[in-house]
Amino acid sequence: MDRDARDISNIAGNASEDVKRFLSSPASIFLGKGPGSDGFFGAPIIKRMTVKEVSIVDKSEEPSKKEGRVVCELVTEEGASRSCVTTWLSIS
Repeated sequence: MDRDARDISNIAGNASEDVKRFLSSPASIFLGKGPGSDGFFGAPIIKRMTVKEVSIVDKSEEPSKKEGRVVCELVTEEGASRSCVTTWLSIS
């Protein structure tokens, strides 16, 4: 899917639409788009991740810096319970 066509309406946070759109697909970030990416270890798990929030906040340890937060949701197979995986990005 074309990155510009991705629906980001369900992604919370204060990041710009461009940043949300860029980070909206964990599979395309972590697995790449080339042939053979389905064979990558963890591909079935990463493809089930859904981005729920993209925010840029002040970094508490270093007030002169900002910190990015990307929150992904992963629905597990067994019992269909919901688990959350949080990925932190640091931005200077």
